[in-house]
Amino acid sequence: MEKQRFEFFIYPQEVDYTKRMTLTALGSCLLNAAGLAAAEKGFGMEAMHAQGWAWVVSRLAVEMKHYPTQYEKITVETWVNDCGRLVTTRNFAIFNAAGERLGDATSLWSMIDLSTRRPVNLQEKMDLTDVIIAEPAFIEPPARLDELHLEPITTHTVHYSDIDLNKHTNSMKYVEWMLNTFDLAQFEHRILARFDVNYTHEALFGEQIAIVRADTEHETHFDLRSSSGRSLCKTRMVFISE
Repeated sequence: MEKQRFEFFIYPQEVDYTKRMTLTALGSCLLNAAGLAAAEKGFGMEAMHAQGWAWVVSRLAVEMKHYPTQYEKITVETWVNDCGRLVTTRNFAIFNAAGERLGDATSLWSMIDLSTRRPVNLQEKMDLTDVIIAEPAFIEPPARLDELHLEPITTHTVHYSDIDLNKHTNSMKYVEWMLNTFDLAQFEHRILARFDVNYTHEALFGEQIAIVRADTEHETHFDLRSSSGRSLCKTRMVFISE
């Protein structure tokens, strides 16, 4: 069984003012690679929607040594590492056009029933045995993150542009709301070297989301809360100097 590989071109709208690819654009490439890989193997979005199910990412970790820049091409290599009752692990490696490794990622996925929004038992509904490559990720698994018991620094109302085809908030939109709380100086001479995210509940259309943030010298933690105070998404961002 070979790992699957997908090529992506970095457009101007996918970089920031430093001309480096943004975390949200990179995350979208990883999620797109996951979707394309699943479709090639017969368990992609359309096949699952026909059954009334949908894949959702529950945790993701990304580590980058270097970010690609505008007009570069990157290749995302991906493979399924294991499959349990409720969660399957998909890993990634990111390369530039010269074949140099830029970074790695690993993710946990669940499947939900679109009518009930409840998890589906993967081992009962499908057999992924033939696609599993027993090679672990090159980085540590996504960390389990704690809630932040602090007052929010700002809020965001979930709009039309935040909603995806599953009628829930697009995974990278949560990250975009968090990144928008930084000023430009945060990215002037530092790069986001490690990123962990835990998705726990959906942010609903029209809902006002509280953004909670805590900073240390090299790390920033976020916790997004629903209007009822429930934690929806938690992240850890680790920055290093260039």
